[in-house]
Amino acid sequence: MDLFGTDLPIEGGKGGEFEWRDGPLLMAMKQGCWVLLDELNLASQSVLEGLNACLDHRGKVYIPELDMSFEAPLNRFRVFAAQNPYRQGGGRKGLPKSFLNRFSEVYIEQLNRDDLLFICASSFPQVERSILNKMIEFNAKLYQVYYFIILLFYYFIILLFYYFIILLFINLLILFIYLLFFSIIFFF
Repeated sequence: MDLFGTDLPIEGGKGGEFEWRDGPLLMAMKQGCWVLLDELNLASQSVLEGLNACLDHRGKVYIPELDMSFEAPLNRFRVFAAQNPYRQGGGRKGLPKSFLNRFSEVYIEQLNRDDLLFICASSFPQVERSILNKMIEFNAKLYQVYYFIILLFYYFIILLFYYFIILLFINLLILFIYLLFFSIIFFF
């Protein structure tokens, strides 16, 4: 479903019957709620364009399927966006500065074990701290194993690359020797 909405089949309706369903962003706009958009730098261009329209001075979004415009209640509607650095890959892209200027940027470092313990203890006061510590330790070990496997994978790819470069060089060298050998035979 699109952030602004889409036409969906009517539940219990006849085949081919569709009706408009508001998406989460349009619902938040209409109700004057806060909305969190995670992984914003993975959003499609059409979503970014629609967001740009409701975040600029107009504070409106036009829905062509409904031929209607919706205005964001400026005193209540808030958009929070989160994204990981685009250098992490996975289709992430750098967003235009003109778009990012519509937000206040806050950078957050990775949480350490004390941060995680504080959050877990606050969220689950009924769980003993020793169990929370073990859970956080287990999570940290999983994280280390994950990055170790990723590192091994990158080394493997690099080794394969060098292997193929060396093979290519050896084949070119053999080809050069054959050409040299046959040119000596034919010319002498």
